[in-house]
Amino acid sequence: MAQVTVYLPKDAKLIVNEGSEVYIGQPLVQSAIVSPVKGRIEKITSESLIINFDGVIIFVKRAIGKMRQGKLAVLANESQEILLSDIKEDCRGKVLLGGSFNREVLTKAFSLGASSVVATFIEEADFHYFATLTMFEASLFVIAKADFSVLSQNNGKETVTEGAFKRILIMV
Repeated sequence: MAQVTVYLPKDAKLIVNEGSEVYIGQPLVQSAIVSPVKGRIEKITSESLIINFDGVIIFVKRAIGKMRQGKLAVLANESQEILLSDIKEDCRGKVLLGGSFNREVLTKAFSLGASSVVATFIEEADFHYFATLTMFEASLFVIAKADFSVLSQNNGKETVTEGAFKRILIMV
């Protein structure tokens, strides 16, 4: 019969489940990890998973919303105001990029199914309005004008927006 000695950390508890499973602390919980990008796993720790991928990551000033994915669609340059007439029905599932968006334009874009809106300017009151909506399913970003040029060069590329992490991922 073999014997093994396990030394526990000072405040740890040993938990014995039915059968022969033994845990230090809480029993292991299996959960699926879904990556927003295709890539190669570089490192796995108890707290994180690092994935290398071919693409661009942009961290933004302000963002709200859930993780969304879609093709990047450039509507105008970084200083141009987006009008209601600029928002077409083909925006469904797209990440819309433009200069300045007001509340009415944002409402139309999200009503037509835009997955995300990325702007260089949104009035504080308009941003706050969407931040307080309990059923807001899209993502809304305010970016620097310098980041606009990087994004606009990737028009039509598959893009992942993560409002909670304030980042935009572009697959190249």
